[in-house]
Amino acid sequence: WLDRVKEYTDADDMLDDGFTTASPLYQMAVLLKSQTPNPATFKVGRLALPYTQTVTLEIESSAQGTEIVGEVNGTDIEYEVPAAQTTTQVATAVELLVEAVTGITSVSSVAVITATSAAGALSSFWFDRGVKIKDTTPDPGIATDLAAINAEDPAWYGLLIDCNSEAIITAASTWTEANKKLFLTQSSDWDVVDPAATTDIASDLKALGFARTVGAYHRGIGRANDWIAAGWMGLGLAADPGSITWAFKSIAGVAVDALRATERTALETKNWSCYESPASLNVTFEGKTPSGRFVDTTHFVDWLENTVQLDAFALLANAPRLPYTAAGLSALEGSVRNSLAKGKKNPNPGLDPDFQSIVIVPGVAAQSTSDRAARIVRGIEFEDRLGGAIHRAIVRGRLSV
Repeated sequence: WLDRVKEYTDADDMLDDGFTTASPLYQMAVLLKSQTPNPATFKVGRLALPYTQTVTLEIESSAQGTEIVGEVNGTDIEYEVPAAQTTTQVATAVELLVEAVTGITSVSSVAVITATSAAGALSSFWFDRGVKIKDTTPDPGIATDLAAINAEDPAWYGLLIDCNSEAIITAASTWTEANKKLFLTQSSDWDVVDPAATTDIASDLKALGFARTVGAYHRGIGRANDWIAAGWMGLGLAADPGSITWAFKSIAGVAVDALRATERTALETKNWSCYESPASLNVTFEGKTPSGRFVDTTHFVDWLENTVQLDAFALLANAPRLPYTAAGLSALEGSVRNSLAKGKKNPNPGLDPDFQSIVIVPGVAAQSTSDRAARIVRGIEFEDRLGGAIHRAIVRGRLSV
């Protein structure tokens, strides 16, 4: 298809347009639609600037008996380190196994294997501990593609991408922040969960203070059960804004990770999320954006802003004439109060119902002559309080005999 954007109601509809069941975008769509609830429709944007996926695999140990276990494009990679090996020699041996996988070109240098796929193709990677994975795919210009997609069809909100390298995530996050969308991404980069790392994608976005990106760590790249961002977005955006927290959610079809305590702490420190199985329950945690704001807050605030605008527009459009008088300004105040009231009850209970909304509308005399002549009212402000959510509880007790 030649359009930059196409809308679908079901993942299988994509098969009629040339996608296969092995296509990453199809697999993402399957997970998006496998959640309960899930979005009624989704859109696929076409990139004109294809990426060339590059992934590095760094060997951590050359100790005799160390087992290198992984999977590349569905092919098992297994290697047991013999005696008297260096990490460079181990990398050379493992590189031969990776190179033999269909669709992969690889080289090794020192202790690092660099695997490259064909332009526009996304290969899958998973390695157990002992191999550090990092997606080093260069950004081919995703901001340019997103701008073209948005110019053709701006009627979308949530963004997912299939190639989640540090460079591409950074570019997509920057674009998202400037265009008031919501971007869910994921990374398997080893340095994201390293407490000592400060130049990884999570640390970089935290330094930028972005509030429209949510990142999750996931060890695998590109397998059918690796698309945590797609599944999580399916759950989050299908729910009414203000009605849920994105933490403690089970994502159908997505594999969980087993994290060390230090890795979990690193993610929390960097405002990055994970998908684990504490107490035998698969859950997401915690749903923060790099700025520290929770994603459900961003989602709800966007909804509230849109609601205030639509309600005010409806007031103006449905009245034969809204007079520039005390009565007209009072009607505007009532419109804002009505919008805030919607945010205090189902289906969008994102505001605290116990907080008394404050709406300030300057009087007619406070408006400038030029604004009155141009029929513009300025200075309308409101104050309210978010309902928030509880993610942690500290309980202390005392027992006696």
